[in-house]
Parts: sequence; structure tokens; C-alpha cells
Amino acid sequence: MDCRECQSQPCPPDLVPGFWMYPRDNLLVLGVPGAFSGNSIVRCFSTKTCVDTIGTCASGRHGKACSLCTPGKYGGREGSCSECPMSPSQSRAGLACSLILFLPATMFVHVLTSGGSEKR
Repeated sequence: MDCRECQSQPCPPDLVPGFWMYPRDNLLVLGVPGAFSGNSIVRCFSTKTCVDTIGTCASGRHGKACSLCTPGKYGGREGSCSECPMSPSQSRAGLACSLILFLPATMFVHVLTSGGSEKR
């Protein structure tokens, strides 16, 4: 790994794909603000989440080790995150409608099944 010059101060080396770096900008190491010896490097889930050698996250990802999807997106542990098909309010409305339809249906089935088993 080669170091490069960053605005007259040392920079950390490029990362291997699949790793992410959390910079410690406020540290003074050997009198040089932002020197790379104060950074933390962590392993991402895969090279599909941390996609290059400068710590860039896959599309729609952010956070430590690119582990989170941005708001309004969803995804698994690997790769980019996709747009949610429905907004949160649409999801809640769909759930409410499902419950409203489910409860009468279960009551109807209960009435049908219990009516024939009664002793007369």
C-alpha cells in the first residue's frame, strides 16, 4: 500500500475492498492534526458493501462499515440498498387494512366450524 500526500499532511494508505475506516480527525499524533495513526479500520460484511479502496459504501448504504441502509431504503447484509416499495404511512395503512379484513374472516370461520359440532 502506498501513502499519498493529502494537503501537506500524511494520509492513511488506501484500503483493501471490504474494509472501512473511521477517521479520528481531532487527534494530534506527533503534532500533525488528522494523522492516520488515530484511525480505526474495520472489516465490512463483504466487498459488495465497502466497494473500493477509499472506504466508499455501496449505493444506498452508510454508517460504520457501510452496515446501514439510508432512510427509505432496504437491503440485506450484502450489496446496495434498494428503494422501499411503499412509504411508512402506506405500510401502516396496508397493515391496518389486513387486520380489519382478517378479524371478521376468522370470526366467520369460527362460526362455521363451531356450529356443526354443538350437541343438541
